[in-house]
Amino acid sequence: MTPRLKDYGREMTAQGLKPARIHRGMARTFGLSESEMPTLRQVQWFVSSYTKKSPLHRDDGYDDILDQIDQLANGHGISDTQPFSF
Repeated sequence: MTPRLKDYGREMTAQGLKPARIHRGMARTFGLSESEMPTLRQVQWFVSSYTKKSPLHRDDGYDDILDQIDQLANGHGISDTQPFSF
């Protein structure tokens, strides 16, 4: 992917768009032909890689929620037959 397509992908990912929509938007925005377009798989890989490296979708409570899940998953006070939910 070219640098301008990567910039576009970052902007659209930050807005919460899915990879397929970003892929279609690249063709419309930049007027790319089918042969010039990156594959959907390339866009999916880029979006996945970008979201793992950036703090997107991590609000203040993210770490607290993970801690609560760990506590419930490893809770010694819950028997194997007792139902529970998060």
